Amino acid sequence: MIRFLLLFLLSTPLTYVNSEEIPFYLELLSTKTKNCFLKFFEAVVVEEFACTRNFEFLTTDNIDKRRAFIDGKECFFKIIKTKCHPDRVDLFYAYFDELVDTLTFIPAHSGCSETYYRLNAQRCYAQKNIMELEIEQQLERLPRYKNDTEVMVMCKNIQNCMDGLCFTEDDHYEIEFSLAVPELTVSHFTVCIQTIDKELPDLSKYNCLENRSFYRKIPEFICKRYQKKKRECLRAVTKDYCGRDVVKPVEGYLDEFIELKCQGFIDN
Repeated sequence: MIRFLLLFLLSTPLTYVNSEEIPFYLELLSTKTKNCFLKFFEAVVVEEFACTRNFEFLTTDNIDKRRAFIDGKECFFKIIKTKCHPDRVDLFYAYFDELVDTLTFIPAHSGCSETYYRLNAQRCYAQKNIMELEIEQQLERLPRYKNDTEVMVMCKNIQNCMDGLCFTEDDHYEIEFSLAVPELTVSHFTVCIQTIDKELPDLSKYNCLENRSFYRKIPEFICKRYQKKKRECLRAVTKDYCGRDVVKPVEGYLDEFIELKCQGFIDN
C-alpha cells in the first residue's frame, strides 16, 4: 500500500498557477499570501464581518477548521476581496480545494517550513496583534473601565493557538509570561517593550545590558533584565525609546513577576 501511494504521488503532476509555471505551493509561501491570511484572521478575530460568527475559522481542530472553510467559503472570499491583493483572490478561487487541504492536513514530514505551519501561524499572529491593540485601548480608558480579564482571555487563546504549530521558545515564553501578572501586561511598560521589539533599535550602546539580547524572552534573559539590580538599566532603555519612565508605575508588578516566574534563574 505504501509503495502504491508513493508511486501515485510521484506520478501526480505539480499544480501550476500561471504561464510562468510557478507551483501553487510556492505561491502559498509568498509574502503576499501570508499577509493576506494575517489580514483575514485579524478580521475574524474582531468580527469585522458578521458572517464570521457562523464559522469556526479560528479553531485549532483541523476537522472543524476544514468544515469552516468549506461551509464558509463565501464568507472567506468576502473578506479577502477587501483585505488582500486581487491576485490572491484569483489564486484562491482557482485552487480553493488545494488551499483547504493545505490548511487542514498536517504534513507527513512535519517540518516547520511546511506551508501548513506557516499559514496557520498567521492565525496566532493575528490574535497577538489584536491583543496588543486591545492593551493600548485599555490604557486609554478610565481605571474603572479597564478589563484585564479580557486581555488575559486573549493571551490564553493565543497560547492555545500556538500549541501544535511551529513557534520559537521566545514566542511561547512571551505569551506565558503575559499571563503571569495581568497588571504588568496591561501597562504602558508592556506597550513600550512591544514598540522596541517591533522597531528593533540598536541597543549596543547600553553597556548595562552586558551583551545580553534585549529581545530574548526566555527566563534566563528576561528575569535578569527585570530584577531590581538591573532595573535602572531597564529604565534607561525604555525611557530613551518611549519618552517617559514606564518602569516606575510597574515596579511592584515587576517584583511580583520575579517572585512568580524567576525562582532559580536569578540571585536575589
